[in-house]
Amino acid sequence: MLFSALLLVFLFAVTFFQAMHGFYSALIMLVLTLCSAAIAVGTFEWVAANWAVKLWPEYAHALALAGTFALPLAVLRALFDQIVRRGILLPVWLERAGGGVCGLITGLICTGMLGLSITSLPWDRGSFLTFARVDFQEPDIASEEQVEEPEPQDPEITHNLLFMPDRFAIATGAYLADHVFGAPPAAFRDTHPDVVEAMAWNNAVPMEMQRYAPEGSISLVEGGPRKVDYVYFCTFEGRISENDPPVGPESGKEFWAYRIEILPEARRQYSFDAFTPRQIRLVGRTRPSGPLEQFYPIAIEAPDGSGKHMHTMIFRHGNWPVVDMSFLPKEGSNNQVEVVYELPQGFRPEYIEYKLGARAEIPSGDADVTGGPGQSAGVSPSEASGGNSTITADSGGGTGRPGSSTGVTSEDATVPSVDRGGRVRGVTTRVGRSGFTDGMPVTLKKYSTLKDTQIRGEVVEQGHLVAYADEQEQGGSAPVSYFKVPDEMRLLQLNVMNLKAGSLFGKAMQQAVVTVQNYTVMDDKGERYQLCGKIAAAIVGDREVIEVQYFPEQVGSIGGVGPFSVIKERDLNKDETLILLFLVKPGVKIVEFSTGGQANRADDLKGEDLISPE
Repeated sequence: MLFSALLLVFLFAVTFFQAMHGFYSALIMLVLTLCSAAIAVGTFEWVAANWAVKLWPEYAHALALAGTFALPLAVLRALFDQIVRRGILLPVWLERAGGGVCGLITGLICTGMLGLSITSLPWDRGSFLTFARVDFQEPDIASEEQVEEPEPQDPEITHNLLFMPDRFAIATGAYLADHVFGAPPAAFRDTHPDVVEAMAWNNAVPMEMQRYAPEGSISLVEGGPRKVDYVYFCTFEGRISENDPPVGPESGKEFWAYRIEILPEARRQYSFDAFTPRQIRLVGRTRPSGPLEQFYPIAIEAPDGSGKHMHTMIFRHGNWPVVDMSFLPKEGSNNQVEVVYELPQGFRPEYIEYKLGARAEIPSGDADVTGGPGQSAGVSPSEASGGNSTITADSGGGTGRPGSSTGVTSEDATVPSVDRGGRVRGVTTRVGRSGFTDGMPVTLKKYSTLKDTQIRGEVVEQGHLVAYADEQEQGGSAPVSYFKVPDEMRLLQLNVMNLKAGSLFGKAMQQAVVTVQNYTVMDDKGERYQLCGKIAAAIVGDREVIEVQYFPEQVGSIGGVGPFSVIKERDLNKDETLILLFLVKPGVKIVEFSTGGQANRADDLKGEDLISPE
């Protein structure tokens, strides 16, 4: 609390100082502070790894963060003071009010950078002036007369500074670095799930323990991760307890064990490799297009040679989770360590980081440790369906989250019923062929892009793609397999059939439906969702064309989903594939599909069981 109070005083001082200098000066300072924050976020890791670690490895990241922020800010401020000699005369109240607002934002960023830099220094257990991000109560087994031992704090909680200026500063700098000063492939927020928490975990160790390990100083042991059913209580002597029941994973989660080898390069100050489990961080994604998440181990291999993993150690006066306790690799283990993580089902790990600096990428074959529904680890959606590179009318949108409803056994299921609104509607849904998933029905390996297309890795963030099926085997483009879906939404891929009207009135109505594209779905709470994209596969001339549109940020607006570029309406007969994309809230059931207008009856989807995953 004392440290937060001192930072609060610093924040007020900066705000007051900027307010007294007036709106114009404070605005210039705010712009320079924002630029410096972006520079710091984008460069401090590189500066730490390439320069600072050669002199002060344990202080490298903290000093690099402070230096890359303060030095550019000082230089830019001195430069602008020489260039901008005169201010702008404004009313006094505007000078004070505007200066105060700009000063407050400047103060938050400066305070955040200062606070994060100080707390990242190698303090004992990361505690400085009574503030510690991670609670730790070391067990005391020396005093046999002591009856009451303080219970350990919750290891899941990471404490924050008052008003969280450090998180504000990092988030602001990351946003500017990604969207103003940086290119999308280098997006900081896409590669750093939570910088503040990661540095806090790594720093919550005894003062004499190393915080930094150089790049290339760990490796994954061959064999990949393995699933673990239970973790155990362990006695202080190192034996699995027979009196305490084993612990299983929470609902919707699974235990997975990873074995790493700590190489000699990791040792600098000592001839041994001491660590806490929090310093072995696993990073990956629960959804292919979702944000990165990070996890620390909840158990470590027991020293008794049983092959089991200890989750909690039993001491004389209480039980303590192993997460913050110090360990060494077992003797005779070739300096290998096996730790267990509790991961959500469908989690796709990307890398393991040991302390700060040492990182081991996880091979793509281990990308989906839980083997998602209908898909083995590391397999693309098209490979999971038998290796086909084209989309069929049976496609339900690839593999993905639980809750998708895809397989169909009846050939008659593709025939629209009378209750589905009649041919005047233009399109109608195919029974049993739709579902929720981020995956594309087919992995595209060669394609052209149109209309502000943004692709990151194998994920389409937005845009318009055109591909030819006969070119997919040879490839030539960066493969894409998934759509980027906002965290608060789920992607419904609705498989529909294009109908041909017979009457003149029907043809006119169908043309209106296709032109306006006012397609919507409604959930069981009455909320409607508009079209955000569509996928089609059809024979054009003598070649099969695959065309994809996806615009999640332009739903219902001009400039979003439009007509296909190559595939025309006449090419989409009832045997061709047309999939409509809708972003839907989690936990709702889709009960209706409509093409809009009073003359068009809606499709009743209550029997489809289209429930969006939580």
